[in-house]
Parts: sequence; structure tokens; C-alpha cells
Amino acid sequence: MTKSYVVNPKTGELLTAQEWKDTAGDNVKCAQMVAIVPDDGSPAFAMPVQTFERMSWHDAMKFAGEYKAPHEVKGSDGVFSLPSRKQALDIRAARENGLEQLLKLVGADGLLSELRSRYGWTCEKYRPCGLAEGDGYSATDAWYCNYNGFCAAANVRYALAVRAVTLLKP
Repeated sequence: MTKSYVVNPKTGELLTAQEWKDTAGDNVKCAQMVAIVPDDGSPAFAMPVQTFERMSWHDAMKFAGEYKAPHEVKGSDGVFSLPSRKQALDIRAARENGLEQLLKLVGADGLLSELRSRYGWTCEKYRPCGLAEGDGYSATDAWYCNYNGFCAAANVRYALAVRAVTLLKP
């Protein structure tokens, strides 16, 4: 089961919802980052609970690459990017296994709404069907997902939601 954690803003450690309640007390809403640990052994990642303005793919790539975490995240080298399609599907799996309740606990209503209804860019350029590896990518399209499991390609000029994620090393 894909799991969700709060990233403790004081220590950078991953805490379950109960551990976060016990640690933060009345300050449960001061969490600024959450982490997703996929159940298939793929790398865990963390993302901020704040939402960002919608932007084009190129602007989103630049924004995510320049994003700085609001505090230390243990296991992260501090490098952020847009999520991959796989990570978008991991977010969907986490939603089915407690992420939504965790976001409610920390008061991340904006992110919760975004994950339920908005389309967000991934870091991946779109490769049209039939093109082999190395044949190139579309100059005008990139992948997006809606965190409900739907992924498709859109023109890079469209303004879609932006998520910044950083990988966590065990």
C-alpha cells in the first residue's frame, strides 16, 4: 500500500498522521511538506502542501527546478522537478490510502482540491506513437495528469497546475 507522511518541519523526518498529531499538538496545520512512499519499491518523494499558480509547461519546468523547500527534508538533496507520470499515479494511489485525510489534518485544503480536480504538468515531453527511442519528442506537447489516474498530452503553452517534487533516498 502506498503511504503518505508529514515531513516534520523541525527535523525533516517523515511522520505518520498519528505521530504528527502527537508531535505537533495544536500546531498540526504548520506542516509544509508531505511525502509519498510507493509500495512498489520505486523512490519515495516529497512535495509542498501549498498550491502554485497555473503556468505553461516551460514555465512550470523552470519554476519546479528552482523551487526551494521551506525546510530540510531528510533524504532529499533539495533538487525539485515536476512529477513524472509514475509519480502522478503514485499520488493517486496515496489518495486512495490516506493522503486525503492527511491533507485535511494539516489544513492543505487547496492542495486537496487541486488533486481532486485539476490537471497538472509532468516533467515528461510527449513522444507520438510510433516513434522509437531516440527518434525525438514532440516540440509542442508534454504529458499531464489529473491525479485520478488519467494522463494525456497537451500543448506546452497551456496553463496547467504545477507540483514540485523531490526524491527521497532511503
